[in-house]
Amino acid sequence: MARPPDDANAANNAKDERREVKVARIAAGLAVAIGCALGGWTALRAFEDKPPPSALVLTLLAAAALEIVTGVLMLARARAGWAFAVSLNVLLAVAAVLAIPALVRGGIAPLLAAAALGALLALIALLVVAKEAF
Repeated sequence: MARPPDDANAANNAKDERREVKVARIAAGLAVAIGCALGGWTALRAFEDKPPPSALVLTLLAAAALEIVTGVLMLARARAGWAFAVSLNVLLAVAAVLAIPALVRGGIAPLLAAAALGALLALIALLVVAKEAF
């Protein structure tokens, strides 16, 4: 089997790198969107008639802020931001799987809970695919 010329390999590698950078930017934007959504949802829940415990509110707001910060760091192509985003989102996904039954019993629409978990899983998949961009 004949090997393609080195110029063709270089062109393919550059094309793959551009694709990974695009995926990384999408992942960063999704991380910022998830952080904003989590922060907004937490703020709305904090001012209800029967708010959740203050420790939970503070923890969710901190997680939202960290999600936004990791998204911004990923936009700057910082590997530390990518690594922290992977660990944070895996942790949030595990917590979401465990919390979804209680959230649904508490009045959250099942479709909304499933969409939130789906967004987290999609973000994790994008982060794994975009690993080489960092």
